[in-house]
Amino acid sequence: MKRFLARSGRPLWLDVTVVLLFKAALLWGAWYLWFSHPLAPHMRAPVAAVEDHLLGQPVPAAKPEASR
Repeated sequence: MKRFLARSGRPLWLDVTVVLLFKAALLWGAWYLWFSHPLAPHMRAPVAAVEDHLLGQPVPAAKPEASR
């Protein structure tokens, strides 16, 4: 049975592993650059206010209009 080789001559599993490691490194770098430190650490919001803002009041269901 012929082994799966990429065009580079390396085994396919090695190419996939290298690509996944590269993507993981890029994701970690993006997290570190943009999400690891808050922009304004002195600004705090009460948890209840954040919950109300994110969850809010449920939107009332639209009433079906009667057909004429």
